Amino acid sequence: FYRSAPLACVGGSFSGKGGHNPIEAAQCGCAVLTGPDMSNFTDVAAEMTSAGALRRCADAEALATEIETLLATPAELAAMQQAALAVTAPPGKALGSILAELAPLFAKAGVRCA
Repeated sequence: FYRSAPLACVGGSFSGKGGHNPIEAAQCGCAVLTGPDMSNFTDVAAEMTSAGALRRCADAEALATEIETLLATPAELAAMQQAALAVTAPPGKALGSILAELAPLFAKAGVRCA
């Protein structure tokens, strides 16, 4: 669904639940909108906000305004979408980092990690 949408509103961020993962939407090229509570993803939300990929909305009215603004200004929407793609790791990058961290443990066990 994310691939077919120009923007996504991340749930759980308006109801005090701490928000859901915004990375998946961003990796699919969506501009990301959230509510005020992204406490489950504080660092990710801060990084995405700083990059211009994510905007927090105080309430439903602010969310509606952001959606209207982005859909009415294709250049602004495209800039957010590009920022979302740029700030999220390309597929496979995370796996390489994880394997590098695990390599010493694998080596101890006699397993070679390529």
